[in-house]
Amino acid sequence: MLKPSNDTPACSPPQKKWAIPLFIALIMLLGLFLRMNDMDQESIWWDEYTSVVHLTPPEQFEASPRYNHWNTLLLRQNSEDLLDFWKKNRSLDPATMPLYYTLEYGWNKYVSRYPNSIRFLSLSIGMLILPLIYLLGRKLYGHTAGLIAATCAAMSPIHGQFAIEIRMYCLFTLLALLSIYTFIHLFESRSRRWWLAHAVVNLLLFWTHPFATFIPLLEGLFLLYASFRNKRRIIIWGGLQILLFIPSAIYMSTIKFWAQDTTASWMKVPTLNEFLGDLFADDCIGLTYQLRATTKTWEILFNPKIAASIVEQQLLFGKLLLAFFLCALSLFVAHQAWKEFRKKRDTSTTPSIKWSSFLFLWWLLPPVLLYIISISWRPCLMPRYTLHCSLALYILLGAAITAIPWRILRRICIVLLFSLYAYEQSLILAGPQHTNWKAAADHIKANATPTDPILVKNGLWKRVFYYNLGPTANALSHARTANVLAEQSAFYLTLPPEIEQTEDAPRQLWLIIRTDYFAGGPDYNLERELTLRNLSFARYEFTGIMHVLLYRVQKGNKPIRFSTTGMNWEAADSFSKMAMEFWRNQNYPYCIKIAQKALEIDSGYAPAYNAMGMSYKELKQYAKAIPAFEKTIELNAEAHPWAAINLAELLTRRNRAYKALPVIQEALVRLPNDSWGHTVLGWVLMELKRYDEARTAFEKAIAFAPYDNRPQEGLKEVENRKKGLAPTPWS
Repeated sequence: MLKPSNDTPACSPPQKKWAIPLFIALIMLLGLFLRMNDMDQESIWWDEYTSVVHLTPPEQFEASPRYNHWNTLLLRQNSEDLLDFWKKNRSLDPATMPLYYTLEYGWNKYVSRYPNSIRFLSLSIGMLILPLIYLLGRKLYGHTAGLIAATCAAMSPIHGQFAIEIRMYCLFTLLALLSIYTFIHLFESRSRRWWLAHAVVNLLLFWTHPFATFIPLLEGLFLLYASFRNKRRIIIWGGLQILLFIPSAIYMSTIKFWAQDTTASWMKVPTLNEFLGDLFADDCIGLTYQLRATTKTWEILFNPKIAASIVEQQLLFGKLLLAFFLCALSLFVAHQAWKEFRKKRDTSTTPSIKWSSFLFLWWLLPPVLLYIISISWRPCLMPRYTLHCSLALYILLGAAITAIPWRILRRICIVLLFSLYAYEQSLILAGPQHTNWKAAADHIKANATPTDPILVKNGLWKRVFYYNLGPTANALSHARTANVLAEQSAFYLTLPPEIEQTEDAPRQLWLIIRTDYFAGGPDYNLERELTLRNLSFARYEFTGIMHVLLYRVQKGNKPIRFSTTGMNWEAADSFSKMAMEFWRNQNYPYCIKIAQKALEIDSGYAPAYNAMGMSYKELKQYAKAIPAFEKTIELNAEAHPWAAINLAELLTRRNRAYKALPVIQEALVRLPNDSWGHTVLGWVLMELKRYDEARTAFEKAIAFAPYDNRPQEGLKEVENRKKGLAPTPWS
């Protein structure tokens, strides 16, 4: 078994047996505190949304009368089983591997249905890294090196953040560490249990992330270098890895990732500075773009101005921490090389040199390979993909410090290292890191009325915000540009008050903007557009890695103005979607007026006619609904088969079944499995006295939706009419 070098001064264990367990316990408590602090304030942001949206939501969500509407807007469904959950996840994040999601699904089903509770799953996995990295550091360089490595991992800002993410990165990191740990034991021992443990770990690793393959790759490269004479071991190990990798490789071959042009806005080739920051400075907040710094911790001790001045030094402190890393490792390399030179008569490489080389390979190889792939093929380097590599850095730091021959200097280095880490932690300790959708949602819940519309810039962020908000009575829509949001606001505020509102109550709506990374408010473009329309507004800002700007918009002191600038088909689409939201809220008069506004912008926009037709239908104004549906079909029949079903239903109600038949038949070509479509066909055929065909249509409808009573009532009506009984009006 590998033992730490005898000439490493700080590697000997403390004299008291209880000291090491006590240090480990303190490190674990420190790591737990830093990870759990303000964890409940974190929102579900987009990356996590893709992981949780198809899990079963909390009971109070399902009990809400707006639950179905919430599902509709989020484009979500509860997963029927684990396989269905995997399938739905891949529709949102195609490259995901299923291991973490399996654990996530089990947590949701058997532990808690609250999305934020899944953070405890990640936290539990992430906490296991701390004792394991101690064990690996101790094995290679002694107790003190292991304790230093574990403390670095506990105080690491980046590891602390990803330890509470509802994503697979904490599991990826743990399994990478376990793979390295078992590999070292396997290399030094012939015990079959380490071969078995290594095989199990790597099998799980392959099912965690597509880039997990870099871990066995670097293990294989090291095996070729350090054990090139033992061809039997190399062949057995390599063959085992291939067998373990084949199932996940088959799975990955089915991945259909998005085209590169659709990911260009967020998956970019990193700049050289970003790459070097990922390589050397994961924990240096001033040098990396992964985390944001806040003044909240320092404001506990000082006034905001002094706190801000301290936080403004993040670049300096980041450079100091980076300089410490590079100096310590440079001196360690020199020390190891000197030891090797002094032992040049010994043809074998000392164990510490051998494993130090391996740790450097682990630290540097994966990000370098991903960077090369990014610049030669397509961007694929994100700091979270190489999170595990920093564990090698922590062990090397522990080794470098323990190699210092003077105790006082070792202690100074330890104090300096953890003082720098304490500063880095102070920058992220208070407040959420994620986009703070939760705070914006809480503000709306506390200050909005149920009739206040909510408009979000960007349909994707609308879904993420609504997930954090939960089912609500408010109409929720979106637009892509600031001028359309302002135009929607102006138009809504000119509509007559609803029944629940009074003329005296201030009418208002809410606009939500998500900023770019690390950018804050205000949104000058939106505020200019609102001002041009003579609207009054108040801005609320919720900080995070991307800020959330919340605007409460009301009428100003001057008459509202409108604009035609930028009002194209996309604006018509935004107004049509807004109209449909009021339709879902059963506010049919507003839906009609907003759809008419969409048609003022683009007179040939089919969804606006469809929205009007659906509202007129609900108001039983069939004479207006029929031409609206006919116009919808004329403009874009292929995209609106439901309009054809509605048209066929209304024509039949007005005793024009002969005209309805070709309409419903064409609709069912596009919706062959739609239960309501077959029910309408059954009524059309029944009105034409084609009873046997009507029965067949109703039976198909029942087969597609056994829970729906309407086709069953249709079957009864067919039998009654065949018996000559008086027709029952279509309810």
